[in-house]
Amino acid sequence: MEERSRKKVKITGFDGVFGMDHTEEDKVMDIELSELHEFMNHPFRVCDDKKMYDLAESIKTYGVLTPGIVRPRKGGGYEIISGHRRKRASEIAGKDKMPVFCKNYTDDEATVVMVDANLQREEILPSERAFAYKMKYEAMKRTKKRGDGRTLNNLGIKNGESQKTVQNYIWLTRLIPELMSMVDAGEIGIKQAVNLSFISMKGQEIIREILTEDNYNISFGMSKRLREITEAEFTKENVLKVINPDSVTNKKEIGKDIHIDFTIDELRYFFPKDISAEEIRETIIQMLSEKCGNGYHNSEAKKCGNGCHNSEAEKCGNGCHITNKKRK
Repeated sequence: MEERSRKKVKITGFDGVFGMDHTEEDKVMDIELSELHEFMNHPFRVCDDKKMYDLAESIKTYGVLTPGIVRPRKGGGYEIISGHRRKRASEIAGKDKMPVFCKNYTDDEATVVMVDANLQREEILPSERAFAYKMKYEAMKRTKKRGDGRTLNNLGIKNGESQKTVQNYIWLTRLIPELMSMVDAGEIGIKQAVNLSFISMKGQEIIREILTEDNYNISFGMSKRLREITEAEFTKENVLKVINPDSVTNKKEIGKDIHIDFTIDELRYFFPKDISAEEIRETIIQMLSEKCGNGYHNSEAKKCGNGCHNSEAEKCGNGCHITNKKRK
């Protein structure tokens, strides 16, 4: 009775979701879980989190309400195209079988369906979306009927994204796994990560080492400057000069002239738009002069409460210190 009722089930909406025909003649099959195998290079994670256990509880009570989609596997059994989470939840629920539709998709057709099915999830990590877009993009390029020269744009339209956004996600797949994990954890922003993806694997490893050891953050401006460093000059010291300039100052350099670089874009935020770069420079020097007077501290100085140093200094009205006499 159960099998007969399943034969009459008419599934609607598959064309919109998957882009493939799914007719009422497709037979629902109950397949042993041991015969269901993960899709090759499946980019989406299957986690035993609260949502998984909630799904398992539902399956334990009501069964799998929406059949998965599989295709015959060359090595025997079936390859899951849609239904990885349902399979895992069925295992937790103590089930032996799961209902599925079996389709004879080609590799590219299966990839497109797999990606589209999983992109319906509410929560998707940047790495999952990145590798999913890359897989679908490559599959669409190989499919002649979709090869109209606008593959990236078509992929974006299908998934409600701009062509540029899709391209940025695909670029993320060039990151080393450790940096990609930082993107997933929110420790590196998407835009910063895109810039880092243009850096060689060796360079990315140097960045990973510095970020991991010293807990630095990378701004968009920093990532842009790192991207501009040539391969020959991509050393730990040069990376530190970008991420934390103070960290490369050693004792031998104390007493020497200090050279600090700021880009005009970094300073524009603090000044009117119609002011020139030279006017910005003069304003900064004037403000520092008015605030700090002579502005230097000798090496044998003691620290005062405001953080300035001078061995026998008295405090002036502006918070600086001068020796032997007060500033008039």
